[in-house]
Amino acid sequence: RAHHLTGEALWFNHIGMFSEFALAPDIRKAMTEQLGHENLPLNTFYGDGSPISEEVIAHIFDCWEKEKVIFPWEEGDIALYDNNRIAHGRQPYEGERLILVGMAEPWTPPSA
Repeated sequence: RAHHLTGEALWFNHIGMFSEFALAPDIRKAMTEQLGHENLPLNTFYGDGSPISEEVIAHIFDCWEKEKVIFPWEEGDIALYDNNRIAHGRQPYEGERLILVGMAEPWTPPSA
């Protein structure tokens, strides 16, 4: 996908995050035993419908881990993310915090 403002070539998908292998092993086992692989609420497959192996998903997670940037939050910090350009998440934390989310209108590529 090309970025809608810059034209930059992007690799934008949820292949790893929505894979059954992103689930904790005990949760994955319980869900697949109850629902089967084909009925999991979220899962990813190759374009031809064939399964993506655990090794491929592990490689993607390894790449994300190598590129991860962690920074210390300070009171009053604000983070803005372009969901087309970066994956984002959070590390475990202790204590209370207030999270406010603002979202824009969905954007659909002209080719869709």
